[in-house]
Amino acid sequence: MKRAGNWSRIAPVLLTAWVLSLYSCSPVQLTSSWSDKNVQPARFSRLLVVSFAKDSAKRKLGEDHIKAEMVRHRLVAFTSLDVFGPGFATTDSVTRRQLLLGNKFDGLVTFRIIDVHEDYQWQLNSLLTQSPIGTVVEQDVQMGSELYRVKDDKLIWWGRSISSSTDPTEYMAEKYARNIVRDMIKKKVLHHAQ
Repeated sequence: MKRAGNWSRIAPVLLTAWVLSLYSCSPVQLTSSWSDKNVQPARFSRLLVVSFAKDSAKRKLGEDHIKAEMVRHRLVAFTSLDVFGPGFATTDSVTRRQLLLGNKFDGLVTFRIIDVHEDYQWQLNSLLTQSPIGTVVEQDVQMGSELYRVKDDKLIWWGRSISSSTDPTEYMAEKYARNIVRDMIKKKVLHHAQ
């Protein structure tokens, strides 16, 4: 009887931890992308990555991982935080373009959160006691990235992704970056250095 009593106290905690772990490691999926079919594969000499996230830690996480994935493909990439500091993302588009041209950037990759939508919530109940032990809210987080050619301010690629967490992990940021860079290379708008 004592063992059953311990199990009834531990089971709800384990169940809650398991469900929360599923949501904290939710994958990121590229759901759609577009590219300009009239653009030849671009050989960018200097790419800048900028995130428009409001939270500075999330912004750094996104920029760093997209840059790292580009460097992994032997592309020359920098982050806006490293080059221009935190104010670059909030400057107006004219000033931003002047800064890009003045610093000889010929490509710009952006990252932004488009929408956060809470789908539904439900009560988790202990199978043994039938008492509520927590509420889980499922979220759809829609993210977007674009690739621009700086010289003529031309959009040549965009992609939309989805995740179910507003709190990104290193794994999620790495997967997001891998998905978008591979898609740019696959769609032949970004030249993959050999």
